[in-house]
Amino acid sequence: MTHNKELMIIEDYINDESYKGVISFLDFAFQKLSIKTICCPCLKCLNIGCKDRDKVCDHLLVYVIVG
Repeated sequence: MTHNKELMIIEDYINDESYKGVISFLDFAFQKLSIKTICCPCLKCLNIGCKDRDKVCDHLLVYVIVG
């Protein structure tokens, strides 16, 4: 079974501090603000496209956050 590049990158972050930071950010954005989508702050989207929690999580792990 072969994995695509994005999936392998995500798997590398599962036990990493970066993953915990992404989850913490998403918890704040989605629970505290009570919204269904946010503008994705990854380097690919640059806060232009709104996405759901799962998609933003994937993007932040693969494409990193704009900072």
